[in-house]
Amino acid sequence: MTYFTRNQGYPLGVDLSQHNASGDGKRIPDFDQLKLHIPEINFVGMRTGISWGYRDRIFPRYFEEARRVGLCILPYHVFYPAADAIRQMDAFLTILKDANLEELRLVLDVELEQGKSKAHITKVLNQALDYLKNITGRYPIVYSRALWVNENLKTED
Repeated sequence: MTYFTRNQGYPLGVDLSQHNASGDGKRIPDFDQLKLHIPEINFVGMRTGISWGYRDRIFPRYFEEARRVGLCILPYHVFYPAADAIRQMDAFLTILKDANLEELRLVLDVELEQGKSKAHITKVLNQALDYLKNITGRYPIVYSRALWVNENLKTED
């Protein structure tokens, strides 16, 4: 596997959502194996939900399993620029209501434009970022693609 030899200097992570579980949710990835994986898995990104109205139904199980084996957890929420930023962040925080936010680094998955302008997307994303910073004391990680960011965000703002 040349990928692992070529990219040894980068952290290795796994991205999980309900799509990585069986349809009935009874089978999920083996977290004991994830913990033992070579090369080491440095973090597990796990989708909490989407916008304000959707919760990933397997997230609670993934979260507990990752905590049990001691993996670094990066809970992420898919952000909709067409929806109210505060409502979305309240939904994100509600999903994480029993978690210790001081132990987690929150992540916003920002990859959709939904027909909105660069200025609009930047404005609502900044609202979400500022809201989370006010609640948690730090900004979340913004996960995206460079091309999408360049085309859809006013990075200077």
